[in-house]
Amino acid sequence: MHLQHVHHQVPQSKQRLQQNTEASTNTQEQSSAQDTEDATKSDETTDTEQVNEMPENTRPDTDRAGNSITLPDNIERVISFAPSMTQVIEELGLMDKLVAVDTQSPKYVDGVDELPQFNMMTPDIEALASRLNRT
Repeated sequence: MHLQHVHHQVPQSKQRLQQNTEASTNTQEQSSAQDTEDATKSDETTDTEQVNEMPENTRPDTDRAGNSITLPDNIERVISFAPSMTQVIEELGLMDKLVAVDTQSPKYVDGVDELPQFNMMTPDIEALASRLNRT
């Protein structure tokens, strides 16, 4: 009789387990959908807030170290110290402004191997300045 009692409980336990699993899955799906919706709203809010905080037509007047800087109105010469930045310059169609690149850029961007190359880890500041100050 003891075995019959256990045998009858097994289907009920399986049924309860299945119901609990389904309920848990539904709860997880609902939670995941809500998290996605919340994240999307959060991203939109953040992007909007950042745009609203930034005044129009402003340029930085200090560098990261807090030193005062003056940016020219028209940029004619650019030196790229990272292949990713050289790729962006290429995509923007500004290769004619590029006067020097880092030593890795020629591996990723065609047409820059003839430009002077600088080691981005130990740049020669005087040589860089001379490239930028040419007319």
